[in-house]
Amino acid sequence: MLHHSDPATCFGTSATGCNKPPLTSPVSLVFACRADDVLMASELASWCGAAPGQARLERCVLAISPPAQNSSGEPAPFPEAAAASLEGLRALPNVRVCESRVTHEMLASELAPLQARTFAGIGGRCRVVVSGPESFNGAVKEMLIACGLDTERITILSA
Repeated sequence: MLHHSDPATCFGTSATGCNKPPLTSPVSLVFACRADDVLMASELASWCGAAPGQARLERCVLAISPPAQNSSGEPAPFPEAAAASLEGLRALPNVRVCESRVTHEMLASELAPLQARTFAGIGGRCRVVVSGPESFNGAVKEMLIACGLDTERITILSA
């Protein structure tokens, strides 16, 4: 979805000659992963670290759970690389790194300003896209509904 917010990478712009990306609404991301499996950290940092009004991500929350243990009980490889990649993200003012799984409270605190903006008539209506394993998707959907989000505002993408 974030590729659709950049004229250089969104679909259709080169063929149609359009220089305005199709996705222009502010995007906030809650990204859950294990500490040893932080994907796209450098991209997240660049998407969050751009100048105000130019950043593809307005806000980003990383919910970091403990590293996986392999069958022999040893930690997964490259935990140092994952930790180093998080340092650049931690320094950004619009990024929050939480050493926990996604929680109802975390989602409620991230949804509150988005829903307030919608109710105030600023911007469009809030849409939430959830993507992950089936059990994760179901749990997050239940938390979002408990936060007061209408089910028609929730899109589930199977991983």
